[in-house]
Amino acid sequence: MIKSKQLESTLGSEDAAFTAVYSDNFIGDLDGAIRFLAKNESGATINKGSAIYVSGISTNAKPLISLANASSQNSMPAFGLAYEDITNNSVGEIVTFGNLINYDTTNYNLTVGSTVYVSAATSGALTTTPPSGEGNLIQNIGSVVRAHDSSGVIKVSGAGRSAATPNLNEDKLFIGNSSNQTTTVALADLPISTSQITGLNDVATTGSYTDLSDKPDLSIYSPLASPAFTGTPTAVTPTAGTNTTQLATTAFVNTALSAGGGGLSNIVEDTSPQLGGNLSMNGFKFTTDIKPDSVLRDLGDSNSPWGKLYLKENGKIYFGADQDVELIHDPNDGLILDLGVADGSNDPQFMLRSQTGSSIGPKLAFLTESPSPAYNDIVGSIEFSGRDSADNFQEYASIKTRIISTTSGSETGRISILPHPSSINNRGLHVEATSVTEVKVNIDHNTGYGLHLNNVLVTSKATELNLLDGDTTVGSSISIADTDGFIVNDNGVSKLIPASDLKSYTNSTGFTYSAISSSTTAQISHHYSCTGSFTLTIPTSQPAGSEIRVKNMGTGTITLNPQTSNIDGSSANHTIDVQFDSITLVSDGTGWEIV
Repeated sequence: MIKSKQLESTLGSEDAAFTAVYSDNFIGDLDGAIRFLAKNESGATINKGSAIYVSGISTNAKPLISLANASSQNSMPAFGLAYEDITNNSVGEIVTFGNLINYDTTNYNLTVGSTVYVSAATSGALTTTPPSGEGNLIQNIGSVVRAHDSSGVIKVSGAGRSAATPNLNEDKLFIGNSSNQTTTVALADLPISTSQITGLNDVATTGSYTDLSDKPDLSIYSPLASPAFTGTPTAVTPTAGTNTTQLATTAFVNTALSAGGGGLSNIVEDTSPQLGGNLSMNGFKFTTDIKPDSVLRDLGDSNSPWGKLYLKENGKIYFGADQDVELIHDPNDGLILDLGVADGSNDPQFMLRSQTGSSIGPKLAFLTESPSPAYNDIVGSIEFSGRDSADNFQEYASIKTRIISTTSGSETGRISILPHPSSINNRGLHVEATSVTEVKVNIDHNTGYGLHLNNVLVTSKATELNLLDGDTTVGSSISIADTDGFIVNDNGVSKLIPASDLKSYTNSTGFTYSAISSSTTAQISHHYSCTGSFTLTIPTSQPAGSEIRVKNMGTGTITLNPQTSNIDGSSANHTIDVQFDSITLVSDGTGWEIV
């Protein structure tokens, strides 16, 4: 056993305290808050100072916690306040007794000395006002010791139980007041008469009673004012012909209506009554269906039209003899026009028809009255939906219009045809105004999708198509190889052929004449007429059969440099130093031969 002084000198001191000590048995005084570890499985972070209740036990025997709320017995009582922020599925400490320190008391406008209750309005919140109403519980969880925005202190003292019945003075009763809170009242001030409870002896004057053992169950009785009887109440049957305020029993009414009973007789039922003049409802409502005559079926006429027609939530208007067309009000989707089932060639249709002879056809308008329209806002859409293989409703295509510019006087927009659910992507055909006078049409294009002509995907880029249209921009020169392609018109059909076909067609006799007098790099199919002394750099490996011609027209020396290739098997430079001498270089695919 380690005594208290030994504990201080062995395990720590005031300047170097231990964070925690775990023991199965502790004897002595404790100074500080009592905390326990618990796991947050509420689904969200529990903030420091939140009131919590124990919702269960985890697999490792740690309490599971969630936010307490005084409005439900299922989330009460609170077992303490969170000592720290505890993220979901994390373990943290709960102060169940003692000081919660370093707390921002401005969260709920807490002041020093305030009694703190568990809130019934917000889960986990604290309040200085006890919750009212019989449906709410009251739990005093502690009081404010220090008020501060970062160093506040709440003394936790009421964890683990909701408030029990408070004290009550002699000869007093609990009663609910107009604020739905518990209050007390003296027996002499009870808001009932002594005749309503058997056994009360002069309660109004003495405030005492002798016996309530034979008190009746008042809940089974109807009130004196506007009683609502149940079962089969009976009464004395008045004498025939009575004409007073006395109650009439069914026997009295039956006698009065029967023949010879001194009342009504010889009554004949009118099976087709008619009402003349103006029928005033006088504030009353029809409680059954109103059905029209077999001929007259109009509600009002051109001279007396109806003003308004009000329908309830989910109200319907039916059309046709078999009511196959319905106009339905849906509280979530607005108005739904159900055109019924397709009947042969007469598929359901919704038609807008203008007057005969009109030069302007009907208009279907979509108006979005947003106070703050912005770029890419959807201002209207038409969706095409049906069922899928699993019998679910699915959008298959849509037409959507969006805002591009909201600038007054320069408003522009975009209309898109999307042949697939817009929830998946927004690829499709887009017609967009780039200004108030210009429009562009764009088809989303990528590998495997885009513009098709006769079911063949057009894979050309816009820059490539512009070349066919005579693009005036000329690019830099390139070396043409046999595997490069040319587009030719083959008897009205455009085809892509290799460059070797073009070379074969021209019999490889075409050479470009070039007179040079300074160093340069030679190109195949060129004839070089040289004057002066300089170096002509020969390109490395070229397609077999490629030719270069060189002639020394002057008295200087022309040096041919094969670089990393070779001339007649030698990597050394070859010179032409005799005027009017010439050579022809032919490529074997890796080097050059002199012919």
